Amino acid sequence: MHRTVIGGLAALALASTLHACALGGDRDARSDGTDAGAVAEARDAGAGPADDAGAPAPPPDAGDDRPRADAGDGAASDGGPPTSCGDRTRCGGECVDTAVDARHCGACDVGCDGGEVCDGAACRRGPVEAWSIDYGFAREGSPEAAQIHDFAVDDAGHLYVAGHGGAAPYRTAPGSLGGGFVESFDRRGGLRFRNVEPRFESHGAVPLGVTVGAGGRYYVVGGVTGPHTFDATHTAPADAASYVAAYEADHTLAWLLPSALDPSEQIEGRGARLYTVLRGQDHPVSLAGVTFSTDDGIGYDWYTVALATDGAVQWGRGSTESRANGLAATSWGVVRAGYESTPIGGGHSSHTYSLDAWDTSGARLDGYAALGDHGVPGGTAVAEGGGAVYVAVRTARAGWTLQRYEGRALVRERALGSDLEIADVVVDARGRPYLLGHLTEPLSFDGDRYGAADDGFVVALDASGDTRWAHFLTPPPDGLYLRMEEVEVGPRDLVFFRYRLAWYHGERIVALRQP
Repeated sequence: MHRTVIGGLAALALASTLHACALGGDRDARSDGTDAGAVAEARDAGAGPADDAGAPAPPPDAGDDRPRADAGDGAASDGGPPTSCGDRTRCGGECVDTAVDARHCGACDVGCDGGEVCDGAACRRGPVEAWSIDYGFAREGSPEAAQIHDFAVDDAGHLYVAGHGGAAPYRTAPGSLGGGFVESFDRRGGLRFRNVEPRFESHGAVPLGVTVGAGGRYYVVGGVTGPHTFDATHTAPADAASYVAAYEADHTLAWLLPSALDPSEQIEGRGARLYTVLRGQDHPVSLAGVTFSTDDGIGYDWYTVALATDGAVQWGRGSTESRANGLAATSWGVVRAGYESTPIGGGHSSHTYSLDAWDTSGARLDGYAALGDHGVPGGTAVAEGGGAVYVAVRTARAGWTLQRYEGRALVRERALGSDLEIADVVVDARGRPYLLGHLTEPLSFDGDRYGAADDGFVVALDASGDTRWAHFLTPPPDGLYLRMEEVEVGPRDLVFFRYRLAWYHGERIVALRQP
């Protein structure tokens, strides 16, 4: 996935019944009616994949993103009308869930308007919360608290979460202090699997970034203290500081690439290619026999590293003092967003945006108006989807601007102003962007729905830059503020985001069902 790393506070807001959502709650608090206790037992027992039958099926028309119900029980074996629908309703020769189907909301042939979602058999404007997962998220702290570093979504809409924690589910080995983990959840929020790498006082491994490939294989970049044994055939040596690894769908380790370079929280996959970001000081830098190039050969460098999905290192390109804020894999190569810092005397520095692009062979590519634009450290985000690359940039003069590029040429931009902070941007397969962040002043994205200062937001735009919907949430009085972390979009109707709350421990991941 695109993982963007941007500093700054964030607040997340929902116009009504916030406190019940943001306060307290355990790891398995849910809003879809599933028995949380049963889910907890299944998770701790290492249950296998949960049933996705209750999730909306993919729409037959790729241009229509509205949720549609599965055929359900009783589908005829010859592909004709279902013979029985169980607890669902027969509408037009198919079995549907009228509680969530936007075509048959509450009853057959009662359709929701554009921009509405069917929720609880009623049409509601904008997205609705489908479910949420808490990692400790409690005011007084919780032994179940965990830190999430990254998440990704596969082609089926399954969520993959990378992080570390010390709760019982992560203490899988005698004497361990907990573990780094990758967990996966189905479209209803049920645990599919948990893969834990134990941590000890002297050694261990923590996944920091995750992306998902074909056939259920997933890839991880993380930090490691060695010597650490992953399995009978894969060990990180004592000088290792990072690792990149591939896990098969059954969680066996396909390959491991340990390195003395420092890790990041960024890894992206595209077809048979992987990209990650690693940091090093020694020059020249080599990994698996491949020597990386750099700007000047001195100081620390952030390297964009290209690998094949079989673990072979292809090339690495460094940029001195260029912070790595975001990474986006494209059909033609990769884009890395960041900024350059130049000392100007008196303990001050000048910051210039850096947006580097390389083709699949590692040759540098030109383009992008963001290059050379002076702004605020960390003020960049980048993502790709539907053949378009989106870059969110913040300058001292104009505040935040969202730019759309096609073929590395700027084709459209939308001024967002200085009354907000962007934490992340993602793009769906149709080239439509989603923004995540918090407001510094009251603001409306569409002239209708307003958010207050310190509210957080998830905003969905169309490919022309117009607002499709906006979702606000207000921090509770004892929460001070929310720190927005990341947003991802599923292949159908789900949008995922995660956040932290000041004075609380742990994190919350929320799944929104969008129109």
